[in-house]
Amino acid sequence: KIVYDGWLKQFRDMLKMRPYVNYTVVHDDPPEYMNYFQTGTDLGNSKVISYDEFEKILTP
Repeated sequence: KIVYDGWLKQFRDMLKMRPYVNYTVVHDDPPEYMNYFQTGTDLGNSKVISYDEFEKILTP
């Protein structure tokens, strides 16, 4: 949990510092709050997708 909390803070900071970059988190069972990255939602630069969706992107 401590490692994840550190990652989450760093990720939120990156969303704010680099609004011109689009971030995608790949996770099959994300915690509920990962669907509501407020900063990313406001800026429109983040989304959470499943591994199945990720595989579809990789294999056209």
